[in-house]
Amino acid sequence: EAFDAVGSALTALKRESAKKSADASSVAACESETLFRASPLDDDSRRRIAEATLEALALPGGGQRSDVTRAALRMVADHARAFAAPPGMLSLASEYFKALLLCRTSGNKNIRQAASPATDAFLAATADALADASTAPEAEREATWTRLSEDALALMDARDTKAKERTVAVRAVGKLARAGVAVGGFGASGFDPDAMLARIARWTSSERSFADGSNDFDRRYEAMERQTAVLGAYAD
Repeated sequence: EAFDAVGSALTALKRESAKKSADASSVAACESETLFRASPLDDDSRRRIAEATLEALALPGGGQRSDVTRAALRMVADHARAFAAPPGMLSLASEYFKALLLCRTSGNKNIRQAASPATDAFLAATADALADASTAPEAEREATWTRLSEDALALMDARDTKAKERTVAVRAVGKLARAGVAVGGFGASGFDPDAMLARIARWTSSERSFADGSNDFDRRYEAMERQTAVLGAYAD
């Protein structure tokens, strides 16, 4: 209930901010201005929301309800941009990525489904915050980008990585690409766009998985998810 109440308050704040900026060319432009440069939340509020949400993303133990975890995932999916700027979610980006990865690969179907849009929202908000010079000094943004990118690339290339984990890693590499250009990460950290594309291409799902007509739904679904992630990474 607490997370839902905070979420409703954030929605109301964004709506009020949008009304005050009625002269903006579009709602999207207005929201973009609000998110980082004129956030409706002060630093302490962003920090507290980010820390509480991260703590609530922990997977429930055996026999425990998943309500709290799913509420935290909804918070990320719907409001990640509102508390992304430091000292909010961006200051805990690596911890968020790992927590969301565990949710995305959870054995609990409800958590797994809620984690998909939450992970996408986290990656999009993080990439936008990293690319925005007003959120933090460039050195800090580059360090965060490098840490996240290295985590994603290492996960993508590891031999023992699970299929769902690799799909998330591919998506993350693509979403973080634009931010890497903005902070000069490709040159400074030794990341070459062409080399990254080649590494992503290695994990394109095999057509044989479809030709064999496997009855394993999870395998076929993940194959389609992987194809979508790879195409998205190429586009990014």
